Amino acid sequence: MLLPIAIKQQHAMAGMQKIQPKISELRIKYKNDVKKMNEESMKLYSEHKVNPMGGCLPALVQVPIFIALYGVITQPLKYIFKYTDNQLYALNHTLNYLFPQVPQGMKSQIHMVEKAKEIVININQDIVQTLVNKIQSLPDIHTLTQIIVGKYGVDVTGSAKLIENSSSLSMDFFGINLASFPNEHLFSPVIIIPILAAVTTYLSSKIMAQMNASSANASADATMQSTQNTMMAMMPFVTLFVTYSLPAGLGLYWIISNIFQIVQQYFLNKYINGEALTNK
Repeated sequence: MLLPIAIKQQHAMAGMQKIQPKISELRIKYKNDVKKMNEESMKLYSEHKVNPMGGCLPALVQVPIFIALYGVITQPLKYIFKYTDNQLYALNHTLNYLFPQVPQGMKSQIHMVEKAKEIVININQDIVQTLVNKIQSLPDIHTLTQIIVGKYGVDVTGSAKLIENSSSLSMDFFGINLASFPNEHLFSPVIIIPILAAVTTYLSSKIMAQMNASSANASADATMQSTQNTMMAMMPFVTLFVTYSLPAGLGLYWIISNIFQIVQQYFLNKYINGEALTNK
């Protein structure tokens, strides 16, 4: 889906590299007149049909994808199983009575799934009926039914079915729960996700920097090169922190995106940059 945008980005970057010597000349010529330098630079961009912001488009496009993926992973019952708000509230209340202190807030649906699995795992016969009996045997069953039936329109059998259905949700990927947060599981396999995300981010940034350095004017781009080196050093640590604090599924998306970008960058560099250099 992002390949056409990446091709446009690469064309924009190749175009920028092609006119970089002229940009550098303008910086030297108008070093004491910033306004004039900007005007002449814009004329140069227009003349060569180059968009200086073209390289930012893929990163901007990925933002809504990342946000949507975060929503699906942290609220799987809402977006995967299509539970209504009333069903979610009824399920939450029922689990709170079965398991006091079910965590609330951002990760509540993930924990509801975990609790549903925990209560169903040892049931070997009719799951729904066993759950109905368990719920009806609660000391506060009268209060619970007043809440889930009177307020949310879900009876005890309905709540039992929600628990059974929720317990079937699996977000495992090669033994790693993609809904789990690495910062809560320091000594489990999930911790490898933020580490791999940081490593692939470094490799991707390094390849991008090498591509820019290979065709840019070295004497004129000392500032740009310094900025790229700083970003290349910082981004892996930023990535490590972000993916360490978010669900593993987002970290996995980050890793796959980086790997795809590395492979994609290799071929785009070879063909698009080669074409740009030939046309210099």
